[in-house]
Amino acid sequence: WQAEESSSERLFGQPLDGLLRQPPCDVVVARLQSGADWRRVLLPVRGGPHTQLACDVALALAEQHDAAISVLYAANPRFPDHAVVRESLQSLRSMPRVTRWLERTIPAEQAILAEAPDHQAIVLGVTGRRGDPEAPIGPLADRILRNTDTTVLLVRRRM
Repeated sequence: WQAEESSSERLFGQPLDGLLRQPPCDVVVARLQSGADWRRVLLPVRGGPHTQLACDVALALAEQHDAAISVLYAANPRFPDHAVVRESLQSLRSMPRVTRWLERTIPAEQAILAEAPDHQAIVLGVTGRRGDPEAPIGPLADRILRNTDTTVLLVRRRM
């Protein structure tokens, strides 16, 4: 997928909007940066419904490019942390190719954007569409796509 330069409102357009709203299968949409030598993949996780697919995609990408994976868990200090979720994610430490485990106590968007320059790809689950059920992606993914030049792979499981 390549963003339309003239469109500041919509990132995708048809048919991707519909595909991401109600996918007929697991979906990965990639915004690729040309000439990237993928040495490090950033995998932000919060234990949402797309976590396993994001892990699978990050691992496949890392294996294909002989890259390392950095797992990022960000807990917004204004909201209570979900200790049970964080504990369930600890198993990702032993995932092949994971070389860094990053925990940040700042909002996820800030944490991802801070780490993005040190990574050549970000694998991100598409969640958080509460405010606009017609939006194909949530506000976090939207802001990451708009505020970084890094390759981004958006993943969404078929529900």
